Amino acid sequence: MPKLPPHLSFPILFSQNELLNQIGMEENTEIKLLWLKILRLVARNIAIIFIIFILAMFIGEGGVWKFSSASIPLHTRDYIILSLWGLYVAGLLIGLWRERLGGLLSLVFMAINIIIFTIEGDKNLTNFYVLLLPSILYILSWYFHHRFARQP
Repeated sequence: MPKLPPHLSFPILFSQNELLNQIGMEENTEIKLLWLKILRLVARNIAIIFIIFILAMFIGEGGVWKFSSASIPLHTRDYIILSLWGLYVAGLLIGLWRERLGGLLSLVFMAINIIIFTIEGDKNLTNFYVLLLPSILYILSWYFHHRFARQP
């Protein structure tokens, strides 16, 4: 039996992967896994840098001891914002092991912090938006990991 040209012998009921394999364009899962590892590495490194930076600012201000004995008394709003920062850092730390949980926690707590500052009328919140980067990278890393894991 003579062999038909590829465009004539193309079966209709194939999955996307089978179609790609038939025309010689199989998906390269090694490249996907490499990009996933790079994304995770970048997310974790940025999170660690942010954690070190935030802790250095907190320690530079005197930590808990100097805050409690400050000449300017702290109000309820200040304690709420400090606790949100602590929960944000906790979310980044959790994200080192559980990307989805850590990403969501840190994203939610920093978003609440941004909302509080927006309600108070602060106009320059660009630096707070930058702090959302590791949270978004954690969530993307988790999403792509589960998306690739479900493929046959």
